[in-house]
Amino acid sequence: LNNLGLLQGRAGDLDAAERLFRDALARRADYGDAANNLALVLVARGRSDEAVTLLEDLLTHAPQFENAYVTIARIHLSAGRTAEGLRAVERLLQRNPTHPLGLALAREYRPR
Repeated sequence: LNNLGLLQGRAGDLDAAERLFRDALARRADYGDAANNLALVLVARGRSDEAVTLLEDLLTHAPQFENAYVTIARIHLSAGRTAEGLRAVERLLQRNPTHPLGLALAREYRPR
């Protein structure tokens, strides 16, 4: 379902992609890739707050899914919410201090 959702999303059918990702999550609530992909569809549709909520909910069940922290950070950072974005990066780096994307985002956005 996740892979089908990716194909639909790449084809530009965000409605079908969203349905497939939601179906994948209904079958397995801790499916990080499906949640992350659904969040990206939601962002593309202008529903960033819903995307962040979805990923935060995922992290309560699957805190080891590191891509969720990165996606949350990028959503906040792209909206100009630097403090919120850096909080997500810090949470990631507390779990994995050597995460390459986490370190790169921290270097780019931390105040100098």
